Amino acid sequence: MKLDDLLLWWAEWSAKREDGGLGFGVSRVNFWMSGGVVVGNTGGTANLPYGVDVDSIASVMDRAICKLSTRRREILMVEYREIGTQAAKAAGLKRPVSLDTYKRILRNARWNLEADADVKRLLKTC
Repeated sequence: MKLDDLLLWWAEWSAKREDGGLGFGVSRVNFWMSGGVVVGNTGGTANLPYGVDVDSIASVMDRAICKLSTRRREILMVEYREIGTQAAKAAGLKRPVSLDTYKRILRNARWNLEADADVKRLLKTC
């Protein structure tokens, strides 16, 4: 499994947790119900291997994401948990940034996660 797949899975898991298990983040459901087109990050879903303890994996990902700087965490969460283009996501931040800056911060956040020892173990075992 790749880091992108793991982050996509984490985003789905965290959305289910926050909205009572419906499987979509509140903003995504509202957008869909209003007639908009739902645009996911990769257009698919990430599946974990059979028999994997999903809560323990999610906890590892939560801990690793919480270790990131506030800005990197914010952009990572927006990228994987919100709908829309990267340009729209960059402009919609609390403190908007250019698209190039958004991509750079997202890339650095991914590098930080790839360097995390627990995430490395997850990527090897999943």
